Amino acid sequence: MTIIIKNKTSKIELEKLLLKFAKSKSKKSLRNVFGKNTIKGDALSIQKKMRNEWD
Repeated sequence: MTIIIKNKTSKIELEKLLLKFAKSKSKKSLRNVFGKNTIKGDALSIQKKMRNEWD
């Protein structure tokens, strides 16, 4: 994103613009897309169970 700063822009206005863009960012994580794994057990056994579902 681009912010155009003119010579007339005061320091207070500049800080307000920067805060506006800093707040809009959110933490991105794969958990937001895929969710949390609810299957209990060892990681290897979970993989084997999931791969067997494809067959």
